[in-house]
Amino acid sequence: MNANLLKALQYRGFIVRKGEGGIYFSRGNHASELDKLTKVFEELQISFAIEDRLIVPQSEKLTEEQAYKLSWYPARNHEAGGTPLGQYWRSFAKRDHSYKIDTFVLETGVAALCKALSAVGINGISSCDGHGQRAPFIALTGVHNGSWFNVLFEEYIAKEAMLHYTWGMREFHRRDPHFTAEKSEHQSWDLSLVLEDTFKMAELLYARQDELIAVRKKIMKGKAVARMRKGMNHVELQEWMRQRYKEETASTLTV
Repeated sequence: MNANLLKALQYRGFIVRKGEGGIYFSRGNHASELDKLTKVFEELQISFAIEDRLIVPQSEKLTEEQAYKLSWYPARNHEAGGTPLGQYWRSFAKRDHSYKIDTFVLETGVAALCKALSAVGINGISSCDGHGQRAPFIALTGVHNGSWFNVLFEEYIAKEAMLHYTWGMREFHRRDPHFTAEKSEHQSWDLSLVLEDTFKMAELLYARQDELIAVRKKIMKGKAVARMRKGMNHVELQEWMRQRYKEETASTLTV
């Protein structure tokens, strides 16, 4: 049961890992989540015990129906996301992580990626998985967050992940640019494929989490950088970030 429950929780966006005798619920999750999750377990009749931050299953089997309902448990606050506080350059440049997002306000199709973005210091303000009817998106707070993730996506994620849809940063004319997907004329929107794509991207961000945090903080630090970026449009900012990213990761990241 542990493996199936672990995967269902990860698909729903929770930051969890295999622990000794159970599933460890990371402090990277929002403080309110564990209490809410226990109520979901009770609703879905999943037998469990909580020992500190360890979820200990009390049954040998998680049914397919339970796993599905847990993975796709509905969001409580439609299209909600992060916080506008992430618009400030100083916060973006100095924080290890962005503000913790309550998984229960994120829709399953984008939840894991939203949480992974926050874990590497990129702030989102809203999101929607498209409900299988339209394009999914994550709106990132300000041009700096959008530009930085565009660099990470193009220089790292897109080179590593085989994705079903064509993803990219778009709508930089907005205050909060969108990371979204496009489908071909022969495709339809399939939530399970959206989830596969965003989950792959989340796993790649978690795999390099410490390195990506360190690189961002090194590149963005200092008053001179803060002044310089004010005179750049988003294209210039992205190209500067891209060049600095390549310089800093040439010997540390295998792409």
